[in-house]
Amino acid sequence: MKGILLAGGSGTRLKPYTDFVNKHLLTVAGQPMIEYPLRSLWSAGVGTDDIAVIYNDPLMLYLSAYHAAKFTFIYQEKPAGIAQATYLAKEFVKDEPFLVLCGDNYFKDTLELHKPPQVWASEIPNRGLTVLGAYYFDSRFFDIFPNTKKSVRGEYEMASVLNGYGSVEMTQVEPENWVDMGTIEGIKRVEEILATR
Repeated sequence: MKGILLAGGSGTRLKPYTDFVNKHLLTVAGQPMIEYPLRSLWSAGVGTDDIAVIYNDPLMLYLSAYHAAKFTFIYQEKPAGIAQATYLAKEFVKDEPFLVLCGDNYFKDTLELHKPPQVWASEIPNRGLTVLGAYYFDSRFFDIFPNTKKSVRGEYEMASVLNGYGSVEMTQVEPENWVDMGTIEGIKRVEEILATR
C-alpha cells in the first residue's frame, strides 16, 4: 500500500499568514501542520518509505531531514484540484492500493481501511454530510481520472472520480474527531484538542 500526502494549494483561507509560506508549514501546537496527516498515514499502515508528497513549496523538503523515512517528492506546478494532484503520483503508486490525505486534515483517531474505494465523511454543522480529506483508492483511479472534467471552480474534483467508480464505501466520522486545519479556527481547535491529551 502507498500513501499520498497532498501539500500544495495556495492557502487562501489562511491569508495573510500564507502570503510567504505554504499553509502546511504553519505551526500547529508546536509542529508544522503537515505532521498530523503524515502520522495518520503511518498509523493507518502506510510504510515509512511508501509516501509521496505532492508539494509546491521547496521548504516541504524538510521532511526528509526531519524523519528517518524515504519520501518521494512530486512537484505540483499549478494547483488544479486534489484529484489532479493525486494523479501526479501515478508512476509512484503503480498497481497498489493507496491512501490519500489532504495536508490540512486532522483525524483524532486511526483511519481503518476496508476495501477501496473508501471515503470518510461527517455531519458538519451548516454543511450536512461532508466527505473529508481522506480517500482510499485502487489503481482504477488512474483509469477514471482522464475521463473527468473540470468543475465550475476550474478544478478536478474527487467527486467526479468517485462517480466514476459507482459504488463507494463511506465510513462515518464523529464531528469532534476531525478538524479542517485550513482556517484559523481549525488550527485553534486542534491546539485545544492536543492540550487535553
